[in-house]
Amino acid sequence: MFDDPDLLMELLSMMVYDRNWLRKAGDLVEQDDFRSMSKNKNLGWILAGLSLDFFRKYRLPIGTLASKEIQQWSQDANASSERLEEMQQFLDRLKKVYDPARSDVLQEKFSEWKRSRKRRRILRQMVELEEIGELTDDKWISLIRQGVSGMDGLVPHDWMTEMHLRQQRRLTQSHYRNPLLMIDPLDVLVRSIGRGHLGLLIAPWKMGKSLALLWLAIGLIFQGFKVLFITLEDPIDDVEDRLDAMITELPIQNLPIEAPRVERRFDIFRNKVIEPSLRIIDGTETGLSVAQIEGIWDRLRTGEAFNADAIIIDYDDEIIPPSRKQDRRMEFADIYRELRKLAGRCDSLVWTAAQTNKKSEGQRIIQASHVAEDISKIRKATMTIGIGQGDWGPDSRYLNIVAHKFDKAHVGSNIWSDPEKGKFYDRARTLKHMQSEESKNE
Repeated sequence: MFDDPDLLMELLSMMVYDRNWLRKAGDLVEQDDFRSMSKNKNLGWILAGLSLDFFRKYRLPIGTLASKEIQQWSQDANASSERLEEMQQFLDRLKKVYDPARSDVLQEKFSEWKRSRKRRRILRQMVELEEIGELTDDKWISLIRQGVSGMDGLVPHDWMTEMHLRQQRRLTQSHYRNPLLMIDPLDVLVRSIGRGHLGLLIAPWKMGKSLALLWLAIGLIFQGFKVLFITLEDPIDDVEDRLDAMITELPIQNLPIEAPRVERRFDIFRNKVIEPSLRIIDGTETGLSVAQIEGIWDRLRTGEAFNADAIIIDYDDEIIPPSRKQDRRMEFADIYRELRKLAGRCDSLVWTAAQTNKKSEGQRIIQASHVAEDISKIRKATMTIGIGQGDWGPDSRYLNIVAHKFDKAHVGSNIWSDPEKGKFYDRARTLKHMQSEESKNE
């Protein structure tokens, strides 16, 4: 059906201009679906590739930016001026073909065609595996799932018959599913969260949200995770200085004057880490959308084989919403919806932070009602940790679990921080203080 050149032109026009069509069917499209448009000198195939790259990066149609992207492609491919002109003329023809009224019908036809192709491919796989005696029950179920998945990738799971598959998943995931926070008092009280989940830190201004996110990054690295850290607030130099101080346990101001000690201590840390495991992106100048962050994650995965297990974003107020709205709360609702999807699509643990309101300043226990702008942030997150003023002094913090979908909530503990050394959590000092308090109470 989709060998028809006129139908392919319509389909391509939807890819370039129609957001609704892309939202429903975009993840099904492959560039090679347009390979048969060879009589157009592969112009359709090239434009399909540009459109797909743009959609996967921004989750939006290329639309009016198509001409600009074509020009960039021309430069990168060292294409002739004649080739560039052909591409621009092809785009002009495509504009005339586009009919938004045809969006739904084309989406249905295309999705059914892709499902039919998938089923045929899976049937061939089954026959081939059966012939060589490798069609196990697990492979059979897996292939059936692939075959019945629809245009949106949703797959029905037969809960009553798949216990052994669930157990296999649990066993294989047990070693990394819930990484520790590397904050002893909280790790004793509550399990953490893992891949596919969204974690949230909430705190008043100047209570250590950024430091806490950096501490989580270091903790994840020590546990063998690869981390993508997105800074949207603090300049990259500040982030790197805090990390170096945290690792070397030297005051930030001493880093430039104690170079040999800094490098020696950093080498000790680096030798403890199996492989390079932290990438930092500075998005402070322009901000980034969740779609752009996903694009960065994907480029690192495909270009550098750096498949980030965790994505940490500092912080939510600087994330660009998918669309601008008059009500900031609605923008945050969209942002957190996208963050939760990001965790699922990337199979990564996502952490971010949010500012609390003025009522929370000086408070020991941070509550859901303290969240600035939109309390629904907490409902979107799998676990929310509050950072309040501790009982031990100005540099102490009280951490409490504001909400946890799978574990205890409303538990908490005091900890010491060390801002001078860029440390959110001073482990030795905290444990010593806790032990001394326990001995007093005996």
